[in-house]
Amino acid sequence: MAKVKLTERTIQAAETDSVQENLRDTIARGLVLRVYGSGRKTWGILYRTKSGRRRWFKLGLYPALSLAMARERATEELGLIAGGEDPQAEREASRFAGDVETVADLAPR
Repeated sequence: MAKVKLTERTIQAAETDSVQENLRDTIARGLVLRVYGSGRKTWGILYRTKSGRRRWFKLGLYPALSLAMARERATEELGLIAGGEDPQAEREASRFAGDVETVADLAPR
């Protein structure tokens, strides 16, 4: 994983021959631009939970989410993480919350 001072020019020029490559920003610590072989570019943050587990939290796609906006969102999310929150776990929990029927609920039908 290369550490790079991300600029609009470096982001636009970023490409990879492998499946994916991560470019870590030297300005916003934890901010990563994930570049895929297909040309798709995704913003995210890499962090560790209290238990030491490494997590990836997707912020959005480039260019819909600009460099400035990605740095701002990364700073906000990393502040929450420093306070003990785990945004990826919360996202996963909200995905399965609500009126979800289980196999046990559907079996009598």
